[in-house]
Amino acid sequence: MTERRLKETIATYNAVASDYEQRTNHLAPTEELPRFTRLLAAGAKVLDAGCGYGRELRHLELISPKACLQEQDKELQRQVS
Repeated sequence: MTERRLKETIATYNAVASDYEQRTNHLAPTEELPRFTRLLAAGAKVLDAGCGYGRELRHLELISPKACLQEQDKELQRQVS
């Protein structure tokens, strides 16, 4: 992906992030998440890259206090913290 295309993608994502949160915040974590967490060793470190507003992170923190996130969008970062 070119640098220009990457910037366009991030700008588009940033433009729809709040609407996405409002439309999906009530949803439970994806069905893959509980299956994934059952495979983790006790105390495992987990990185949720591209976490959005942290819906899955809330579930991951119940499993592992070492769960952390990485999000590019500044508004979503504010909402998670």
